[in-house]
Amino acid sequence: MSALGESMPDTHRGQSESPDWHKEIKFENVPTFELEYNLQKRHEWLLDLQQMFAGAPKKYYSDERKIIGAVCHMCQTYRQRWYRTCTEKREVERRNVTNDWLFFQEWTLSLIKNASSLIMAIAKEKENIHQRKDEDPREFHARLDTLE
Repeated sequence: MSALGESMPDTHRGQSESPDWHKEIKFENVPTFELEYNLQKRHEWLLDLQQMFAGAPKKYYSDERKIIGAVCHMCQTYRQRWYRTCTEKREVERRNVTNDWLFFQEWTLSLIKNASSLIMAIAKEKENIHQRKDEDPREFHARLDTLE
């Protein structure tokens, strides 16, 4: 067979065409980013997230998808703060915030810096919370849970 008619294996395929691109390696040990985290724990959390992203490149192909994945590994308080951060921005800014992994990383750093005052505020709120006269005990318990 002539050189023109031979079938040559394609050794120059891009990452998106690689068979590994479609495989997902589940990285299930990503901890939850908690109120008590310090700089070291945050750094380790970000490294775990990077491993999770690398194990599933098809799933985490954009900054927006990475942020969604990261927010799933945050405590409820921080998740709600992220949602508030996004909704408080104007529409144009919101798109920039939700699509910027570097902004998200900086935002998590600000959480560490402000954590001590947040923890004290939550503790004070919990200390002062009381069940209302006509409040169902389940509703009161739900209100308590939102503070944690």
